[in-house]
Amino acid sequence: MGRYLEAGLLERLWTELQHRHSLSGEGRFREAVGDFFFAFSVSYLMPNFVVLTVGTILRSVVFISELILNCHCKRRKTKKSRIRTVRMLY
Repeated sequence: MGRYLEAGLLERLWTELQHRHSLSGEGRFREAVGDFFFAFSVSYLMPNFVVLTVGTILRSVVFISELILNCHCKRRKTKKSRIRTVRMLY
C-alpha cells in the first residue's frame, strides 16, 4: 500500500472511481473540482496540429523563396560586375 501512495496510484485510482461514479448518473457523490478526470481526444488536439502544419508549410515557403531570391541577387551582381569589367576594357 505504501508503494501505491509513493507512486501516486491511489490518487489516480480515486479520480477514476469518481469519474465512473459521475458517469453512472448518481450525482450524490461530489468531490473537489480540482480532482476531475479528463481525457484528451484527437478532436481536442486537432487545432494544435493544424496550426503546426500550416506554420511548417509557411516557414518552408519563406525559406525556399529566400534561397531563390539570394541566388537571383548573386547572379545580378556577377552579371553587373562582368559588364563593368567589359566596359573598362574598351
